[in-house]
Amino acid sequence: MPSVDCSVQLSESLNNCRQEIDVIDREILRLLEQRAHLAMRIGEFKQYQKKDRLIRLDREKAIIDRLMGESNSLSSYAVQCIWREIISTCRGIEGQINIAYCSNDVEMWLVEQIFGGQVGGVPCGAIDDVLVAIQSAEVEAGLLYFTQGIPISLPHHLERRGLKIFTAYRRDTYDKWCLSEPLNCQEGICCVTIACSEV
Repeated sequence: MPSVDCSVQLSESLNNCRQEIDVIDREILRLLEQRAHLAMRIGEFKQYQKKDRLIRLDREKAIIDRLMGESNSLSSYAVQCIWREIISTCRGIEGQINIAYCSNDVEMWLVEQIFGGQVGGVPCGAIDDVLVAIQSAEVEAGLLYFTQGIPISLPHHLERRGLKIFTAYRRDTYDKWCLSEPLNCQEGICCVTIACSEV
């Protein structure tokens, strides 16, 4: 059993750690508010430039890829989850983001898993309806779900319609949706984000 002096020291050390966390949390909040302000300015710029689409899936993937590579102690999945919500929240400040998905295959919770909680879902009856919704600018992007890997013909089919795959996710044995490359999703349960090629 620890001595009284040891217990006091442990308690003081614990309190010090908690105080440091409080300081860090305040700094994180300050930086997030600064990021949100910049997102608002970007949204205003896009409106001024009459850019229809607010989402930049290529930019978002590049941010997460870079941060996963720079992280020393957080797992890649943890970085993915944290920044997905940060990006989603800042996107929401720029404007309403709607994502099309095939309601026969996907539920709204999966859309939020991939795009973050600050999005709206537009359920569609079939994959082709998802693609039409993207092409018509009814939505910013779409989510397609496959149980046996990405069909080999999909990229070519999308290219003919001015669309492309931006990110791919594989479901691992722990039911986590992990960012992957399309070439690594030729089999098994996976999903992909689709948007116009010029996004």
